[in-house]
Amino acid sequence: MGDATGTAVTGPLVTVRGEAVAEVPPELAQVAVAVVARDRDRDRVVRDLDERARAVDAVLDRFADAVERVETDTVRVTPQFASSKPREKVSGYEGSVRRTVVVHRFEVLGDLLALLSGVELTTVTGPWWSLRPQSEAVRAVRVAAVHDAVRRAREYAGALGATLLTLEELADSDLLSAPEPRPMAVAGAAAQAFRGAPAPETFSFDLTPAPQVVHAAVEARFRATAPDLG
Repeated sequence: MGDATGTAVTGPLVTVRGEAVAEVPPELAQVAVAVVARDRDRDRVVRDLDERARAVDAVLDRFADAVERVETDTVRVTPQFASSKPREKVSGYEGSVRRTVVVHRFEVLGDLLALLSGVELTTVTGPWWSLRPQSEAVRAVRVAAVHDAVRRAREYAGALGATLLTLEELADSDLLSAPEPRPMAVAGAAAQAFRGAPAPETFSFDLTPAPQVVHAAVEARFRATAPDLG
């Protein structure tokens, strides 16, 4: 590597690892909602599933401002058998519809869960707390990790009576070397299941969002002046 004049820059390399960790509030809460139906008649199962799924949608519509998105994960209708004997006749049918609901306003989350759990034969599981994929908190921690790398490199060079000249390489951790893999972010999660039961309009679950621990690490190599070892 050379300087602005094209002259090759020589001197020892200082290789460091910069890290940063922050505990931040979650930005999203994910909830799984599953409705089921069972009957001897397949058409009745499908009708019941549709009715209960519409009841879930009606609750979600009341909280449209708080809901980020709703995704249908699975729709399942399967025959049931009285026993495991070969050629057993179908004794009935079971169906289920499972959806994932992502919420970004936590002040109404307890009310939402309470009303969803009141839909007949509905199971509500969650919440799982998380950050957005492009969260500003994650970006800030990555920048802090770079600053930590620069600080460490200056300290090491200063301890030898040298100063930093140029940045040679900068990469996410483990790209310049191959130590034990480490995650860039570790998100705390808390989950609880609520099975369908009558839920009065005045009832609400008391929920405490789980802080998210975000970790970032980088590796950097700097060229330094000759050390003063005298």
